Amino acid sequence: MLLALAEEMFFRGFVAGLLFRRFGFRTGNIIQALIFLSPHLLLLLVSLRLWPLLPLQLIAGWVLGWLRQRSDSIGPGWLAHALTNLLPALLFGLLDTPAWTRRSPTWERPNPSCAKRPGVVG
Repeated sequence: MLLALAEEMFFRGFVAGLLFRRFGFRTGNIIQALIFLSPHLLLLLVSLRLWPLLPLQLIAGWVLGWLRQRSDSIGPGWLAHALTNLLPALLFGLLDTPAWTRRSPTWERPNPSCAKRPGVVG
């Protein structure tokens, strides 16, 4: 949530604000969406198979810029951005659960039948 807020403050608050005043909404929003895309290009360093995410990032940047223009606030964009970041984690179970709630896999659990008994040399 904080990363989404930081990105919205920078890309839609600062960058889009400057570009919208300088070039108007239509051109400024396209430019800020391209600028928003640029750090997301680093996904390609992880795997080239992630390239389909890049058009989605560009579209997301444009939509978030539209939300900023429409509401005159970064609030709606921040909420949309945070939910968008959270959705894959919820769908695919990528959120880390506390260690005390996790069961260890069976291959890590000790088998009581194999435990050494006192007095038995093994």
